[in-house]
Amino acid sequence: MLDMERKLDCLWTWGGAFFGFRKGNQLWTYTGHHIGLFEGNTIFGLKGYYLGEVVNNRLLVNFTRKVLRAAPLAELPKHPAIPKLADLEALSVCRGFEDFPPPEMFAKARTPAAT
Repeated sequence: MLDMERKLDCLWTWGGAFFGFRKGNQLWTYTGHHIGLFEGNTIFGLKGYYLGEVVNNRLLVNFTRKVLRAAPLAELPKHPAIPKLADLEALSVCRGFEDFPPPEMFAKARTPAAT
């Protein structure tokens, strides 16, 4: 039987930067930081704010959905890092959308000065 808990779906930003992975319904950076929760293809951050969505293993942000909220979640302990995969070619962002932030932005949010 396939162990679904171990399956990782690798994800890139719309701009082509390797971001990390989806494991179950959780989003992680490749360095192992827990970022948020998937509800379908929509991603909510730890504080319950809409972060973005995934389309064809690419992350992007829909301006009109930034008003969406979900219940806050507890941050999970750090996941073992995975090797950083190669970046992909950037895709053009359509009107009403923007690229998903790079994983480094989420790591900066965890520094003591930012808390």
